[in-house]
Amino acid sequence: MRPQGAGTGTGKTRPCAGPRVRSNTSQTPQGAAVADTWGVRIAPHLYHELMSHLMASIPNGEMLVYEYTGMMDDLWVEPVNPENGMVRPPERPGHGLAFKPELFTEYKSKE
Repeated sequence: MRPQGAGTGTGKTRPCAGPRVRSNTSQTPQGAAVADTWGVRIAPHLYHELMSHLMASIPNGEMLVYEYTGMMDDLWVEPVNPENGMVRPPERPGHGLAFKPELFTEYKSKE
């Protein structure tokens, strides 16, 4: 039996390694709980800077998918990068990330 909501979202199914439970960032803990009841492990991905927090907060995380593109290297004061294959979420308040201040002067919006 497949968990409700598993699949591609189109009503069609396709071969895969196992059931898929998709959720947005704010729903990931709930999605992880549903997946955990079925014994399914999940792999948060997209922005590893934020997903590292989610991965640390769920019991059934498989791996953090680190998709390095270099697109955000110049954004953060203290970037979150892997060390020895591991990513540690920042321990600063909130999500722990800070944009470089010069971004707001160099790329100021036009009003």
